[in-house]
Amino acid sequence: MGSFTYEECEQLWCQHTEATGQPFDSRIFPELWEDTRGQPWLVNALGYELTWRFKPARERSRLLTLEDYRSAREKLIQSRATHLDQLTDKLREPRVQRVMSALLSSEESLDIQNIAPDDQQYVEDLGLIETTPSLCISNRIYREVIPRDLTWIMQTRIPNQEQTWYLTPEHRLDMPKLLAGFQQFFREHAESWLERFQYKEAGPQLLMQAFLQRIINGGGRISREYGLGASARICLSSGRWMKHKVLPARCSVW
Repeated sequence: MGSFTYEECEQLWCQHTEATGQPFDSRIFPELWEDTRGQPWLVNALGYELTWRFKPARERSRLLTLEDYRSAREKLIQSRATHLDQLTDKLREPRVQRVMSALLSSEESLDIQNIAPDDQQYVEDLGLIETTPSLCISNRIYREVIPRDLTWIMQTRIPNQEQTWYLTPEHRLDMPKLLAGFQQFFREHAESWLERFQYKEAGPQLLMQAFLQRIINGGGRISREYGLGASARICLSSGRWMKHKVLPARCSVW
């Protein structure tokens, strides 16, 4: 089965509304498209997570909001469902690793120029990347799942992640303190930790993402931008943090 179009994604989900009377916030559909780019398993899995596994949604008079959708998306990512587990297993294949390392390192380097056409075609056939209009990871959920999987062990072993040192008294992120903490951590541990990564070429970027993932696991989101021509930018986007305080609207880290 090929990927759905934007309109087909919306039509499929609206079948739930037709059957149950339960409406969706219209803002969900652009997010659904960016998260899945019409990948059939993802479109259906997100729908099931939101309309059935999300218990408040079982009250069919309830409007399903954008925040409900984002919560369902995070639950799906954390669930390590079969499809996502198989996806991350593919990352260990040498042909896949050669292509993904070049993308994750976020540099227009000789590594990218030297990707074998057969390797690129193989990874595209797996649905992991798109080549039009540019070479990139194929959807936003894959962009989220791949670095999380590659750094999961690191996330669990990074020391000194108590909230007290990187939160202000108002329960917001103290960005200068957070960045200084990462710099100190990188100086002390980078050499030994980077040797543990399977994707060594992308090691510095993955190590930063592992550090940030531990920080935001209590709430909030990371917006990851990488690929051909990217500048290795990672952003902390608005979200909820303890006591429903809001994180800074956007913080870019280079």
